[in-house]
Amino acid sequence: MNVAHAIKICRAAKNLSIEALSNESGLSKSYISMIENGKRKPSMEAIEKISETLGIPVVVLLMLAAEKGEVSTLSPDLVSELQKSVLDVLGS
Repeated sequence: MNVAHAIKICRAAKNLSIEALSNESGLSKSYISMIENGKRKPSMEAIEKISETLGIPVVVLLMLAAEKGEVSTLSPDLVSELQKSVLDVLGS
């Protein structure tokens, strides 16, 4: 699971800087930066705050974080397709 990547792409899709996400979520810029750079693993509370700030349900963020092979009941190609579809929705 790559939560760091999912947060980064969702933040970019919403055209938010790390500073804006920090201000709106109440999490420090350095903490968000460390999460996005893979230097810190976010707590579930942090994931919830980030999801809320981005206007994205936690389950969507976690779906985007799923990597091939982690969703055992779905084919890897379907997981990739679902991730792309979710990003399309986020971008509209």
